[in-house]
Amino acid sequence: GTQSDQQYYGQHGANWVASDCPGAGNILVFNNGGQSRNYASVDEIVPPLQSDGTYAITVGEAFAPAAPIWIYTKENPQDMQSRTLSSAQRLPNGNTLICCYFSGVFIEVTYEKEIIWQYFSQYPRFWWRRDIADIIKYDSEYPAFDNIFK
Repeated sequence: GTQSDQQYYGQHGANWVASDCPGAGNILVFNNGGQSRNYASVDEIVPPLQSDGTYAITVGEAFAPAAPIWIYTKENPQDMQSRTLSSAQRLPNGNTLICCYFSGVFIEVTYEKEIIWQYFSQYPRFWWRRDIADIIKYDSEYPAFDNIFK
């Protein structure tokens, strides 16, 4: 693409949606926004896979898809921004868990973009930023927890 149709701005935390989650095989990207648009989003794309599992790429054209199938931003987009790092994870119940590095905010949202809960880190690295790069939610049945929950 060109600057006029740019959609990604210093993206981080790109990962495939797990096979036990809605949207399995899609890709979630924390789209930082940086100074270009001054807010971040979480974008879900459907990769252009061919029947043999390879990606469909046409030389001389922008890599597909043309647009995300789902985008999450806060109601006031500037309330969620990060110029670096950050992440998103699709959960088995269809919700998305988001970590915003710069502000130290964790958010769980439904596919309909309703906030289920959010947490603001109380431990700043600097007076004006929190610097938490990632969050991963594990089910209580996760094997590492065997001696903790039983």
